[in-house]
Amino acid sequence: MSENSAIVQRFSPRQRFEHFVLIVAFVGLVLTGLPQKYADHNWAQTLVKLLGGIENI
Repeated sequence: MSENSAIVQRFSPRQRFEHFVLIVAFVGLVLTGLPQKYADHNWAQTLVKLLGGIENI
């Protein structure tokens, strides 16, 4: 690196935290929503059982 190059911060700690929360929310919605949409598939029924039944999701 040359002497004139500056370090640029891409994301602030708050933005990183917000991104993490968004990822967690998205994964949670996927894990609880897709099994309900595809309830007739075996993988969905298995996932619903692992999550404690349809009443819990």
